[in-house]
Amino acid sequence: MALVKNKTIYRQDDISVLGVYEGIGEQDIMEYAQSHSPLKIAVTYDSLPRTIKALQAAGLDPYNDLFLLVDE
Repeated sequence: MALVKNKTIYRQDDISVLGVYEGIGEQDIMEYAQSHSPLKIAVTYDSLPRTIKALQAAGLDPYNDLFLLVDE
């Protein structure tokens, strides 16, 4: 979770990146997806299924519309 926070909360530029970890719900993800372009979302491994479900609920196909990078 610390890496996701470092990539989102502590940014020094104007790029909006949503961090998805404990406490960030599907509604938060859907609202971000509907109000930002391009989408930049950093997730913990455990939050990936929730993120995919929320993006699909927002009308996006995360497998074809977005680029996914997983860094372990």
